[in-house]
Amino acid sequence: MSTGDNITKEISYPQTEWNKTQRDYPADQCIHHLFETQADIMPQATAVEYGGRKLTYEQLNIRANYVAHLLIQLGITPDIPVAILVERSLEMIVGWLSILKAGGAYVPLDPSYPEQRLRFMLEDSKAPIILTVSSMKEHVSEFEGKILYLDSDLHEFKEEPSHNPTVNVAPTNLAY
Repeated sequence: MSTGDNITKEISYPQTEWNKTQRDYPADQCIHHLFETQADIMPQATAVEYGGRKLTYEQLNIRANYVAHLLIQLGITPDIPVAILVERSLEMIVGWLSILKAGGAYVPLDPSYPEQRLRFMLEDSKAPIILTVSSMKEHVSEFEGKILYLDSDLHEFKEEPSHNPTVNVAPTNLAY
C-alpha cells in the first residue's frame, strides 16, 4: 500500500451487560404517573438529593401534590403553560413535578438570562402563573400574573390536599 491510500479500519467495541440500559415504558402514562407509582412502591427511598438536602419519594410526592392542587384551584388545566424560575434545587423538582401533576406545560426560565429575554419568554408563553423562590423576586417584579413562591408560600400550599390530583391528562398533552 502506498502512503496515499485511504485506510479505514473498523473498530468494534464489545457489548457489555452494564451498557444495556434500554427499557420499554408504558406509552399511555405520563411521567408524573410513573413517579406516583414509584412513590407508592418505595415511599421512604430517596427520590432526589441536592446541596446536602434530600427528599424521599413520599415527601416529594406530597409537596408536589400541595402545589399541584393549588395550581388546579387557580385555573391550571391541561396544556396551560406555567413558568418556573428557580436555580437548580429541590424546589425546582417540586415545581416541575407539580406543574405536570396539574396538567400544565412547564416553561423553564433560567435566572441567568437577561431580564429582556425573561420578559419576552413570559409574554410569548402567556403563562398566567410563575413558580419561583423569594430570592428571585427582582426577576419577576413586573410579572402581571400570579406569583407563587415555592419557599415562602408553604403555608398556602399546605392548606391544599396531599393526595395525588385527578387530572384528565395524557401523554399527548403538552408537558414543555
